[in-house]
Amino acid sequence: MSKMQNKFNFWFLYDEKTGKLFWKKTKNSRAVKGSVAGCVDKSFDSPRCVVRLDGQKHHLSRVIWCMLYGDIKKGMVLDHINGDPMDNRLSNLRLTTPAENAKNRKKHTSNTTGITGVCKGTPTRGCERWRAQIYNDGVFFHLGTYSTKEEAAAARIGAEKVLGFLSHKRNSQALEGTMTQQ
Repeated sequence: MSKMQNKFNFWFLYDEKTGKLFWKKTKNSRAVKGSVAGCVDKSFDSPRCVVRLDGQKHHLSRVIWCMLYGDIKKGMVLDHINGDPMDNRLSNLRLTTPAENAKNRKKHTSNTTGITGVCKGTPTRGCERWRAQIYNDGVFFHLGTYSTKEEAAAARIGAEKVLGFLSHKRNSQALEGTMTQQ
């Protein structure tokens, strides 16, 4: 066991069902034995659970991973599979590279179609077509132009599945929403 793994296991208990950490011992008036460890830190791009120990702030997800599996190797990151950084259940965490983690990003705020990688093309000879595209490991792929948004979305979702993206679940939901609105 590493030094950090020993330290985390000394101070915390982990509940796999809820993804929460609890103090094993009373540390101070706010860190009381049996109480939930950590708080929400809103200083990141999206709120995350953190805990302070020995004057340092630690992400709960990293603490949990370290407690169970040991130190996280340099260059690796933890991904919250469902995209919710507050959900620290072990079943929602995976160790991955930053490039693989980027495949699980949420829809960009400027997205107007509701489906990542699908946009309306510019009018060509009086006809507007839908364009599908994907960016993977530093390479841009044009997946084609289509008559309907649904066809372009299907091309994008198929490419995501082939390339190992997890966001196809989100795009499938967006696609179902467009079909029910018609």
